[in-house]
Amino acid sequence: MKETSHSLELSILELPAIVTHLFERAQRPLLPSAPGPLGLFVRYLRRKPGRGLAVIYSVGEPGTPVAVRKAQAGDPHRAVSLALDESALEGAHIRFTTAQAQQAPLAVQPTGVVQVETLGISVQAFPADNGLPALAASCNTAHNGPLFPALEAAAQAFLHDQEWRLVDARAEPVRYKPASRCVIRYHLTLEHATGGATTRRKLTLFGKVYAEPEQARAIQATMQRIYDEQSQLGMSTLPRPLGTVETLGLTINEAIQPADLEEGVETQAALRTGLRALQPRLVRGRGGEITGVITPAEELRLTAVALARLHTSAVRSEGAPRTGAK
Repeated sequence: MKETSHSLELSILELPAIVTHLFERAQRPLLPSAPGPLGLFVRYLRRKPGRGLAVIYSVGEPGTPVAVRKAQAGDPHRAVSLALDESALEGAHIRFTTAQAQQAPLAVQPTGVVQVETLGISVQAFPADNGLPALAASCNTAHNGPLFPALEAAAQAFLHDQEWRLVDARAEPVRYKPASRCVIRYHLTLEHATGGATTRRKLTLFGKVYAEPEQARAIQATMQRIYDEQSQLGMSTLPRPLGTVETLGLTINEAIQPADLEEGVETQAALRTGLRALQPRLVRGRGGEITGVITPAEELRLTAVALARLHTSAVRSEGAPRTGAK
């Protein structure tokens, strides 16, 4: 009895093994710092007609507690992406088999992306990203790279003093959407020579790298106009725009955070960022019993004020509005 095409069909559950095998064939590690065996855990999956299948995995160690795995899922360094072209799909079915994926010729692109062109497969591990070709360079804070002088200029603009010199910088990716954008926290160490004394200080800035350099330029220009408008009215709630590295499609902005963190002072309480800052916190007693709920009233109020000011601004963005298609 002949096997039907559906009996050989590859399922989504088998894709992690395909991804792992492709990385092994390309002699590229899934997670360079991991000493033992690794697994891939789905963080995001999207299937849109005409646009193929996209899956984002988080790399983790098998047997890791669920709570730890959830915490690791937000780490961009653990992000591995799989993209299947529309040609690799037939409705909800994958056209190729496991054997074909294992035997088809592959190529490693200059960006680090592994491609099996004949089957329409692309896999990549952070910071390799075909859709964000400047991502790796935006995380490279080497003194001889294009990012280092841009960070120094942004710090000088923030401090209103051209005499500050950048002596060290470290990039920390904090939010990442493959092929679209990545938010990076830059930890800077600066020095200022005055007379015979040298002053050293820490500074944190945020960068955001976009898929299209023109998009970065347009967004930063709009943010600058809104910031100027609000500053003139004495009610600025936006981080101050500090520059754009157009060759990288990277915007650099002021970091809004507690002063003690900016100065490098350790704090006891963990800083709650993003949507977590707007979520209620549960107070637990003995045995884990919930004894109270703390509503972040001030954070919600400030967010509401910022949104109201943004939507009543006279500034209009360049080009067509975002549709969320990416």
